[in-house]
Amino acid sequence: MRKGTRKQFCVHGHDTFVCGRTKQRVCKDCMTDIQKRSYMPHPKQPEQFCPHGHDTIVVGRNKKGKCKDCVKDYTAKYELKLKNGERVRIPKVQFCPKGHDTFVTGRLPDSTCIQCKEEYDMRYYEVNKKIILEKTKQYQTDNQEKVKEYHRNWYLEHRDELLAYQEEYIQGHREERNKHQSRKNCYRY
Repeated sequence: MRKGTRKQFCVHGHDTFVCGRTKQRVCKDCMTDIQKRSYMPHPKQPEQFCPHGHDTIVVGRNKKGKCKDCVKDYTAKYELKLKNGERVRIPKVQFCPKGHDTFVTGRLPDSTCIQCKEEYDMRYYEVNKKIILEKTKQYQTDNQEKVKEYHRNWYLEHRDELLAYQEEYIQGHREERNKHQSRKNCYRY
């Protein structure tokens, strides 16, 4: 080939007589392929309203671009827990099987209703009252020193509160106390 003649096909096999060349003598099809590979689309502006209808300009979005109100609603309905080393989403159910509103009463860490647990404990105590009382009496007789030490420590920790409560009670019920004292004195001989 002579120096002045053009090659019909570029290195990638494009017909340069059809597509043409740039001023730098590069095949135009090769340039469009390079531009397509290096093209970065402009990021989309987030829409004003999320799919649930919240105004995201007013409410705002979090780092991941999700509506903050939707995230709050989701976290109120679901709870993340670890089971077998994996994070699992457990739905927070508003009503327990007995109909208690657990959003008001609350739940224990094992996700049982607090009010149901209290009712169960009361029924258990009523049914097994004699057994429980026998066991506590037996423990107190077997461990008298521990029980005395516990009561002594508890009194020392709460002494100020108890004295304040007693003083307040005496001030509030002084008239009743005086009446009671006067009745005692009238029956003396």
